[in-house]
Amino acid sequence: MRQTHIRSITKGIIWRFIATITTTLIAFIITGEVVLAFEIGLTEFLIKILFYYIYERIWLKINWGMISE
Repeated sequence: MRQTHIRSITKGIIWRFIATITTTLIAFIITGEVVLAFEIGLTEFLIKILFYYIYERIWLKINWGMISE
C-alpha cells in the first residue's frame, strides 16, 4: 500500500480545519477577544499542518500494523 503526498496533505488540511475551529473557539472562550482567538487559531493551523504532514510521512515508512491485500 502506498499513499501519495497529495493525500497526506489533503487529510492534514481537513483535520486542521476541524482542530483549528476548536482551538479558536476555546481561545475565544478563555480570552473573550475575537482577534486574539483568530491569531491563535491561525498560528496553530500553520504550525500543526506542517507537523502532521511530517508525522504522516514517517508512519508510512513503518510497516508495523500493515496488512498486504
